[in-house]
Amino acid sequence: MSYVRFSTDSDVYVFDDLGGYLCCCGCQLSDPRTSYYAETAAEMADHLREHEAAGHMVPAGVIDRIASTADKDDARRRRRRGQPAVTPECSHTPGSTSRPDREVRDA
Repeated sequence: MSYVRFSTDSDVYVFDDLGGYLCCCGCQLSDPRTSYYAETAAEMADHLREHEAAGHMVPAGVIDRIASTADKDDARRRRRRGQPAVTPECSHTPGSTSRPDREVRDA
C-alpha cells in the first residue's frame, strides 16, 4: 500500500513493501538511487520528519496517517518478516538503507 507518492507537492514516496518493511523509495536523505527501510510506523514517521527538517515536501497528514495505523500495520509487517506479531524485536538495524533479506548490489 502506498502512503504517499512523488508528485508536485511531494518529495517522498513511501509504501509497504512485500517483505514487511515501510520503504522510502529513492530517499533523498541518502543516495537517491537507494531506498530507506523502516520496520515500524514510528521509525518511518521519524524519518519523514527528517525529510521535513531538510526542507523536503511531505504532504500534510501523511505522518499522522502512518502513525495512526501503527498497532495494526506493525503487527502485519512483523508477520510478513516471519516474526511473531507481538514481538517488536528484529535483527534488522533500524534506519538501514537495505533490507536484511536482500543482498545489496551496486548499480
